[in-house]
Parts: sequence; C-alpha cells; structure tokens
Amino acid sequence: MKRIIKGKEPLSLVKHRLKPFADYDNYSKKDELRVSLLTEQGHICCYCNL
Repeated sequence: MKRIIKGKEPLSLVKHRLKPFADYDNYSKKDELRVSLLTEQGHICCYCNL
C-alpha cells in the first residue's frame, strides 16, 4: 500500500460541509474534489499502485 500524505482539502468542500444537510450528493464541485484527490495520490490507486 502506498503512503499518502494528505494535504488541505478544497475550500469549496470546507464551505459545503458547514451548510445544513450537506452531503456528497448535493456537493456541486465534485470535479474540483476529484482533481484534488488525484493530484494528492499521484494519479495512482493507493491499494494496488496502478
């Protein structure tokens, strides 16, 4: 398993979580979150390293 050093989460996610009834389904900036996660993980799976 690859070790991933977590960075800061996108500001849009922080703001979204502060809203009442916030969940992933009503989070509108999923593409921004995906890019952040892929960058953080080096574009590979932390389990299979592919």
